Amino acid sequence: SRYIEHPASGITPNRAAQCLRGAERGDLIAQSDLAADIEEKDTHLFAELGKRRLAIQGVPWSIEPPPNASANEKKDAEMLDEYLHSADWFDAMLFDATDAILKGYSCMEIEHGMLGKMHIIRAIRWRDSGHFCLNPDDLSELRLRDGSHAGVAFQP
Repeated sequence: SRYIEHPASGITPNRAAQCLRGAERGDLIAQSDLAADIEEKDTHLFAELGKRRLAIQGVPWSIEPPPNASANEKKDAEMLDEYLHSADWFDAMLFDATDAILKGYSCMEIEHGMLGKMHIIRAIRWRDSGHFCLNPDDLSELRLRDGSHAGVAFQP
């Protein structure tokens, strides 16, 4: 467990800029904490984000086979559509993904399992964005924060 630093307390334009510049260099924790702090303290922002986060769950969706799909592709698309619509974790995962609206990213851990011979997703759990950092040598690679400058790569 980690403690949020509450960077919004006594925030100045310079401190806000430091948080954002740090994130551009791969240090996401100050930006993540600032976003969480602002969301918690600003009731209007909280309400507006809540509207958007809940609205996405009302958007109809389906898994469709590609154009000119084979019989197997059609069968697979139908099976995936049914599986995801019936997954008890799907709505929570969709809501948790919207944490990225303010923070710029949202992290979730996927628990895999088997159902007969088929690999399935058993659960998807939201993880606090402050537990992650970017690889300083490749700012497109998300890593686990471990106290070091570079963090550690995910294990497959």
